[in-house]
Amino acid sequence: MYKRQGELLRAIESGQRSVVLVGPRGVGKRAIVEGLARRMVEEDVPSELFDRRLVSINIPQVVAAGEAGLASERFYAILEEVKLSGNIILVLEGIEALSGSSGAGPLDLAEGLATELGRGRFIVIGTTTPENYTAYVERRTLGAALIRVDIPELDPDAAIRVLMARCGGIE
Repeated sequence: MYKRQGELLRAIESGQRSVVLVGPRGVGKRAIVEGLARRMVEEDVPSELFDRRLVSINIPQVVAAGEAGLASERFYAILEEVKLSGNIILVLEGIEALSGSSGAGPLDLAEGLATELGRGRFIVIGTTTPENYTAYVERRTLGAALIRVDIPELDPDAAIRVLMARCGGIE
């Protein structure tokens, strides 16, 4: 898990800054973000991340609630608040839903997010599956704005070590 957090931190420290964690469902993308949050509280992160907060948004819920125009307004209002705060790292779970993949019709917020990321005013950590990354993110402007960090499935021994560590069995 720490190896993946290290990859995430290196990607953020690079000039591009925003990342997308790509891995199968249940592989631990959220656990990596939660681990980063713990490290931020302990100030065990690069200086780039000091005095920052992680704010997680479930994109499918944002775009699925109500009509497309209202979803778009809500999303851009969120981005404006993030820009104004200056210290938020936005975590977007299910980032592929910005491309209208959630069945929300013609809604496409991915280009707007890519434009904002290009201005460098805030950092995003997105999550998605390999299939959704290929279908909805990779060949778009958003894909070019994000550094891809692959999160592979754990082998059985590694999975046992993670479970034991989370239960306090080992350090």
